[in-house]
Amino acid sequence: MVKPKIFKYALVGISVSVFDFIVYSIVAGFFLSDVLWIATAISGVSAACLAYILHSNITWKTRDPGKYGVIKFFAWNSFTMLIVRPFLALILDKPTWLYRFVLNICKWLRLPFDYNFVKNTGVWVISILVVAALNFFVYNRLIFGKEKKEKRGKKINMERVRKTGEKQNRKRVSHNNGKKPK
Repeated sequence: MVKPKIFKYALVGISVSVFDFIVYSIVAGFFLSDVLWIATAISGVSAACLAYILHSNITWKTRDPGKYGVIKFFAWNSFTMLIVRPFLALILDKPTWLYRFVLNICKWLRLPFDYNFVKNTGVWVISILVVAALNFFVYNRLIFGKEKKEKRGKKINMERVRKTGEKQNRKRVSHNNGKKPK
């Protein structure tokens, strides 16, 4: 079922984004305020690790990422961080009419935002939403694609238990001359 997965995916995504922002703020604020790209890289890698752990244990806990799941996860996330997001930023930088419209709304609401803030935030928000949608489909189909196989002796097959129970009840009824046992 996709709807509960989308809700779990969104919850994990928000958690990972908050974690990413906190790590970025700490690293950039206290250690690397002059070299922000390193702070971004550290927070991005930390967030990707947390995302894999949370998605594999919450969003897709019934799925098996397989032998190369971790490699596929980080390869895909590297592709989105290095190729997709910069490409989206290039495209989303162009519709200045949209950012001017949002800026006018901000001015009407008396919010102290300038054009660069509105444009940069708009580019970030739209690109994050596009990447999040892409990630959901890639994670769902390619990375966490197959249901986990049951381990022998660990999980009981409920269908088999139900059928076995029905057979035992039939035997009891036939041994008691058609009466059900108490």
